[in-house]
Amino acid sequence: MKSPSKQWTLRRLGIIPVFFLSLFPGCYAQLYNTDAASIALAGCYSIGAGGQAGIYNEAILGYESSTIFQVSHVRPFVIKELGVSSVSMQFPLFPGNMHIELQQYGIPGYQQVNSSLGYGLKLSEIILAGVGFRYYNTISQGELSYLRAIGFSGGVVVKVSKSTLLAAHIINPVTISNYPAYGSIFPSIITFGLRKEIYASSFLLSEISYHSASGLQIHIAADYQCVDKLVLRAGYRSNPMWLSFGTEIVFAPVSVAFAMAYSTRCGVIPALTVTYPAGK
Repeated sequence: MKSPSKQWTLRRLGIIPVFFLSLFPGCYAQLYNTDAASIALAGCYSIGAGGQAGIYNEAILGYESSTIFQVSHVRPFVIKELGVSSVSMQFPLFPGNMHIELQQYGIPGYQQVNSSLGYGLKLSEIILAGVGFRYYNTISQGELSYLRAIGFSGGVVVKVSKSTLLAAHIINPVTISNYPAYGSIFPSIITFGLRKEIYASSFLLSEISYHSASGLQIHIAADYQCVDKLVLRAGYRSNPMWLSFGTEIVFAPVSVAFAMAYSTRCGVIPALTVTYPAGK
């Protein structure tokens, strides 16, 4: 006779596939942003904050000229089996900057392993542009076994004034997939954003986007640097509703960011990111 603990373990392993497959399309499609800064800013990504905002809008890579390493972990529903872990690197590549990321979602046997490559550069004193390539590989037992897709993205940032930036970005306008019926897992997103510096490196951010899986979305967020080594963040997103807050502390040269969000689609979502800017 199996002990109660072993019975629970076997039962839990049996539940995981059904639970994972039921939540995977809806939840993962809402987690394009997987670092603590963007989670805290309610998914504002077209002109985001943090060490590697260029992972989301490649045009932002035109700002940075140093090498940056970053690791992140996000847990929708605070459940290990739905966790998203990522490691990324950004480095100069004349005349712009390159970004590489590897991302893993789920658990062995029921997971998505993604990789992305982005490049951005400054076209003029007021215009930055960038493009990205994304490879998605979903590994799961049963019907979704070995679902693969290739996606593309690109964006632009325009400096309207010393304190105001405008941005536009598109994700997956065309997705090449061996299972077209599951395109909702790899949503198309078109976003227009504005970032306004209010004072002392503190910003208000707003975005309007169209998400192929959710429809029209509005994002509003604030990024407030209260002292040199402490940043506070908060945000709101509509459809599905999202409330979030977070903080980032600098322990030179490393910075640690934490965020907590609540989404009607993904429940409570904690996130942790560690960033190391090499050479700074």
